[in-house]
Amino acid sequence: MRLFIHSGANLKATNRDGDTALEAVAGEWTPELEQMYKFIGEAWKMPLNIKKIRLDRPEIAEALSAAMEE
Repeated sequence: MRLFIHSGANLKATNRDGDTALEAVAGEWTPELEQMYKFIGEAWKMPLNIKKIRLDRPEIAEALSAAMEE
């Protein structure tokens, strides 16, 4: 994430639901969110470390928030 931030990523870009990256990672972890990550991993045929994703989301949100304040 930091690479994207330092490379000038548009932090105000939104997904189809209208959420920025910060809004997408700042919410609480839910069983539905876990299922979404599992679905993505299966669809891409790529194993995802769900535990690491869950643990890293607050750090990502913090980095995005700090970058948006700059």
